[in-house]
Amino acid sequence: MILLLPFVVPQHQLTQFIPECVWQSQFHKPCAFCGMSTAFYAISHGDFVEAHRLNPLSIYIYFTFLLNTLCAVITLKRNIRLVKNIGTMLHSDNVLS
Repeated sequence: MILLLPFVVPQHQLTQFIPECVWQSQFHKPCAFCGMSTAFYAISHGDFVEAHRLNPLSIYIYFTFLLNTLCAVITLKRNIRLVKNIGTMLHSDNVLS
């Protein structure tokens, strides 16, 4: 879901809802995730250099999210197919009748 935000919500609208980083406001140093939202927008527009400048971890985390999403979709498709096959087998054997 987070990977779709840059394609659906303009960056200026999303930044209105992102709270200030507590770590940065208390310790005056950026946390490990500072700049991540802006970097995700840069990645979604193909600007990997800017994304790396904003947060060096952003590219790795983005593609980890992407890989996780793809694995989830593949797993769901397989499970749906499995459930349909089981349902077909049960109905054909008159187990449910």
